[in-house]
Amino acid sequence: MDLKEKIHSEKKYNEEKTRVLYQFRELKLNKDVTLKSKYSTHFVRRRVKKNILNLLSLKHILDVNTKEKYVEAEGLATFSDILEATVKKGFMPAVVPDFRSITIGGAISGLGIEATSFKYGMVHENILDVEVLTGTGEILEASEKKNPDLFVTLVNSLGTLGYILKCKMKIVPVKKYVRVRLFYFSDLKRFFDFVSIKEEKTDFLDGIIFGPEKQIVMSGHFTDVIENGEKIFDIYRSSWSKYLEKTDDTEIYFFLEDYIWRWDADVFWGTKELGPIGNLFNNAFLRRTLLKPLLRSDRLLKIHHLLAYNHSLPNFFTFVFGRKEQLIQDVGIDFDKCVPFLDWYNDRISEYPVWICPTRRIHPRSHYPLFLWHGNEVNDIGFYAYKELKKSMAGNYYNKLLERELKKHGGVKGLYSSSLFSRDEFWKMYDHKRYLGTKEKYDPDNVFPDLYEKVAGKVTK
Repeated sequence: MDLKEKIHSEKKYNEEKTRVLYQFRELKLNKDVTLKSKYSTHFVRRRVKKNILNLLSLKHILDVNTKEKYVEAEGLATFSDILEATVKKGFMPAVVPDFRSITIGGAISGLGIEATSFKYGMVHENILDVEVLTGTGEILEASEKKNPDLFVTLVNSLGTLGYILKCKMKIVPVKKYVRVRLFYFSDLKRFFDFVSIKEEKTDFLDGIIFGPEKQIVMSGHFTDVIENGEKIFDIYRSSWSKYLEKTDDTEIYFFLEDYIWRWDADVFWGTKELGPIGNLFNNAFLRRTLLKPLLRSDRLLKIHHLLAYNHSLPNFFTFVFGRKEQLIQDVGIDFDKCVPFLDWYNDRISEYPVWICPTRRIHPRSHYPLFLWHGNEVNDIGFYAYKELKKSMAGNYYNKLLERELKKHGGVKGLYSSSLFSRDEFWKMYDHKRYLGTKEKYDPDNVFPDLYEKVAGKVTK
């Protein structure tokens, strides 16, 4: 599908809304409406396949307004398509999540963060307004001024309050290349002290931890010039995280789009979890030729789902890779709690690399009931690995340890991953009263599932 086919008119969008409303009202008679998902979903729990509302056609870009600096897109538009449309006009969304198949609606209802978040906050803080299909069968506009309770409670709600059909997001000007400077550390405290200091001209900032004695801060800057004949990093020649394990270079250049998808090509370091198959992805020749079509998150996730989640092959993953527990978590920790938390992590879990992405609160007065943190800055710590389980260990052993420690440090977590908290523990971490009030107002018949039920079960609606 070329760009012209991706861009829809407002008229076509309104026609789709009419279709969606008709389908939804038919499904609502049976309640328990669930959204038809893409096969490459980042949601880690198996979905109930009944009473399905299909919104997959709502995937188009509606407008790129460079004068007022916003992009308007349908809720199932991917950031890959949004980036393509905006870059053609010299802009990009203020925050582009790390995987190309993440949708703009999904990044609001499930959180979205990346290396511009230290400057612009998370995806939801750059949303100007949305149109939401609520449980009452209405399509409502929500913003800071219209239905503000719905606007702020949608964040991290995972579709339990309604589905986002359209939204408008801030965009920022870009240049052709990104110059990345690497800063190496061998001490966690010095690493986080450096992360907390942002140069005024920095455009991107994230970090990676390979262990208690090796950390790297990656500071990116827009540029239209490549100095001193430097080579451009090719994400189809080398895995970015694998490259960082070896390099002594302090400066690397990317084409803008390659930089944005630097983690997408290997699903961070997810190819290593494919065992002997994963080793093939470290071969530069294979990456540039036979394996190149697979070097994107949506396709690699299909392989992961086939091996790990295919219930017709329940023992395949265990047989090939041994008994392992999936550790896929993003947790938000205040700056002053990061070192003790990671000291604990190294002692008890010690699976590396670990991704670090600082973010700040852009609207200090905004109260997001399902994403509560105390200060104005927090570090997202991403664990994406499989941890070997001893025979004596029950399932989810390490995830339970992580949640217990997270609770001690007053952290928060993205709810795309499973939650093992009890109902009481879960709702002590979020503003249950405000969520429940919003739920009763916009979904009084409980057409959509309760949030705790959605994140705590092995099977979800």
